[in-house]
Amino acid sequence: YATTYPEQFVILNQNKVAGMIGLDKIDPFLHDAEVWYWVSDPNEGHGVATNALKQIEEHSSATLNLNSLYACVVRDNERSKKMLEHNQYEITDIKYNVPISERNHRIVDMLYYRKKLER
Repeated sequence: YATTYPEQFVILNQNKVAGMIGLDKIDPFLHDAEVWYWVSDPNEGHGVATNALKQIEEHSSATLNLNSLYACVVRDNERSKKMLEHNQYEITDIKYNVPISERNHRIVDMLYYRKKLER
């Protein structure tokens, strides 16, 4: 697995930076990767993340030859869960009592979503 963000893109909304989206842990053998995203508060709820997700799905399938993408979401992040479910991502796993990251030791429950990409 890659340890950095090998694919990352700025999300624009009306020619202004609205967030970022990228792929991590690209696996050339399983043909999948983790998709991650962040959208600034003023841009939430306006379809910005959905549009960026659709573009990275197309890029993942056409350019990187990936078959699926997955995302990890903190259980209480309602907006991210709703956005992923709206875009046909399905919950495939739940992990309880895990730290958010190496730098943020807050303990949370994580939901894992996955989507099979169209080819």
